[in-house]
Amino acid sequence: MEEQRQQPHRRKEMSEHLRKQVYQALLARSNNGKLGNKDTAVVSEQFGIPVRTIQRVWKRGKTQLANSVPVVVSSLKKGRVGRKKVPVDLEPL
Repeated sequence: MEEQRQQPHRRKEMSEHLRKQVYQALLARSNNGKLGNKDTAVVSEQFGIPVRTIQRVWKRGKTQLANSVPVVVSSLKKGRVGRKKVPVDLEPL
């Protein structure tokens, strides 16, 4: 009898559009900037995203509002991942 091995699931990146939708849903549920007890769980179930991720998006939005900065909940990975640029010296050409 062969054992079935499950491959660990890699979480997919949330798109910028989905992040905005999550934040808008949280804003709609908030009352004077405060969320109720189960609001993050409800939004988590609605979008099929872990609760901790929803909480992280809400926390980023709250800190940006507190600092009087326009709220941008896009990914923090932009510009930090992928192949790095190689400086090209144009003098020898």
